[in-house]
Amino acid sequence: MDQTIEQTFASDEPLDIVEQVLMEEQHPYERDMLEVHFAIAGAWSDHQLWFAWRPDVQTLHLHLGLDIKTPPSRRADLCDLMARVNERLPLGHFDSWEEEQAIVYRSTLPLIGQNAGPLQVSTMIAAATEAADRFFPAFNFLIWAGKSPKEAADAAMFETVGQA
Repeated sequence: MDQTIEQTFASDEPLDIVEQVLMEEQHPYERDMLEVHFAIAGAWSDHQLWFAWRPDVQTLHLHLGLDIKTPPSRRADLCDLMARVNERLPLGHFDSWEEEQAIVYRSTLPLIGQNAGPLQVSTMIAAATEAADRFFPAFNFLIWAGKSPKEAADAAMFETVGQA
C-alpha cells in the first residue's frame, strides 16, 4: 500500500477509509450506508468479503464467506475443526453460520475514540484472505473428503520448507 494514503486521506468515516483502500488496490466494490462488499481472487476460489460499520459500538467488522456449504450432519466435526484452526490465527476467527450452512472468517477492529487507518484496513483484508487460502483445504477435506477434524487440521497445518 502507498504510504501517502495514510498521510493525505483524512476522513473520519471508517467505510470511507475502506473505500480508499479498495480503490488504491483496484478492487471493485459496492457500498450502502453501513457496508462495503467486494471480492478478491483466492488460491482456491474467489473470496466474497464485506466490511460492516457498527456505529452503536464503534467497531468495524470484516467478514469473508468461504464457498463451502456445511451439512448439518458434520456440524460437530466442523466446530472441532474450527477450534483447531482458530488456535493458529493471529487475527480474526472462523465461525459457522448454522442457518446459512456457511463458514465465515470474521475480524473486528474497535475504534472507540479513534479513526481507522488504511494500514489497519489492509492488514484486516490480508489476514482474512491468508486465513481463507490456508484453511480452505482443511474445511474441504472435512466436508467433502470425509476426513476427521484432526486429519483435516493436520493436513492444513503441514508446512513445507524450500521448493521442490
